[in-house]
Amino acid sequence: MGRIQVAFSTDERFVAQTGVALHTLLKRASRPVAVTVLSSGLAEADRHRLEAVARRFGAMIRVIAVDPNLAADLPILHRRMSPAVYFRLWLADFLPGNMDRILYLDSDIICRGDIAPLFDADLGGATLGAVRQFRTSRWGSVLLRPSYRASLMRADLFNSGVLLIDLKRWRARGIADAVLAWRRASGQLTRLHDQDALNAILRDDWHQLSARWNFGNWFYRHTGYCFARNRARLAPMIVHYSHYLRSDPYRAEYAAALAECVRDYGFALKDVPPLTLLSRAKRLIRQLHVFCMPFGYAPARPYGEGRTIARTVGDPC
Repeated sequence: MGRIQVAFSTDERFVAQTGVALHTLLKRASRPVAVTVLSSGLAEADRHRLEAVARRFGAMIRVIAVDPNLAADLPILHRRMSPAVYFRLWLADFLPGNMDRILYLDSDIICRGDIAPLFDADLGGATLGAVRQFRTSRWGSVLLRPSYRASLMRADLFNSGVLLIDLKRWRARGIADAVLAWRRASGQLTRLHDQDALNAILRDDWHQLSARWNFGNWFYRHTGYCFARNRARLAPMIVHYSHYLRSDPYRAEYAAALAECVRDYGFALKDVPPLTLLSRAKRLIRQLHVFCMPFGYAPARPYGEGRTIARTVGDPC
């Protein structure tokens, strides 16, 4: 079988996270990997650090400089985001025309296992594979408006942090142009940058992957996966920690990977702070809350493996 093709987009703010993600991915890959990194404003020293990570594990890597003006007219709606969040939309333009598929990964992830099964997954004829997005709701809204939670559970939306893309269909359908046009037309009305636009354009053309391939902190914080036994059954392979790492159950694994990257490659990133008493109390309350208000948490079944959304739109789960 051929190389696993992986892509990241990053800049000087997120290059250390990218290094940790790349390190954990390559450390556990069962076959050769080729990496494409779309970057903006990346210092030469940081580029060399990413290349050192790839070289250590025998991976191929291309770091491609992207003109930041490419996304200058697209809104940045959160302080922790940067124009690099949009670079993935131009992936097909920077990749060889004969490449069939690419696995795009956000920088704020760690890999806990081999990603080869994910890269080889059958997309059922869809343009991309992704993990269904959990739509959080406030407990008060759940109590007072049961229909509100029901509507969230029926929404077939995906998270754009891990995308397995069929590049042939992506190019043939002109997805990038359609997504960019939708995003520009929406302005400040939607808050999830390219994710809202991708969902709007690909609403009926994506294949649902198991939550194990993009286990976001939203699963841990708002579903029955707050219990270790449920996480053990799922066996998350890619953990998407976002900005809630302090209370994440995989924080120790991230801290170990970070320490190794700081020591071996010279990446500079703040360490994970220790858990506070307040954090521990919140974790306990969250677990007790599942027993007291189980209907306030999403069941695991809607995030299972292998549904092509084109065939299940409107499924009430």
